[in-house]
Amino acid sequence: MPITNSSNLVRFADSCGADIPRYVRKQLSDFGDDRKAIREFGFDVVYRLCERLIAEGVPAMHFIA
Repeated sequence: MPITNSSNLVRFADSCGADIPRYVRKQLSDFGDDRKAIREFGFDVVYRLCERLIAEGVPAMHFIA
């Protein structure tokens, strides 16, 4: 799920019992309502996660946008 809106992400995570890493919550709060910065940050988080998964040998990924 792409990070495009911090309040939606927090609400979604809270409703399903998922944890949002502290560094993600902190950065999102620092961005406030800057949607462009939030989208760019979200892209960077997903990009780095994919790099780690590929390095660990994950055979495939599925994206929903």
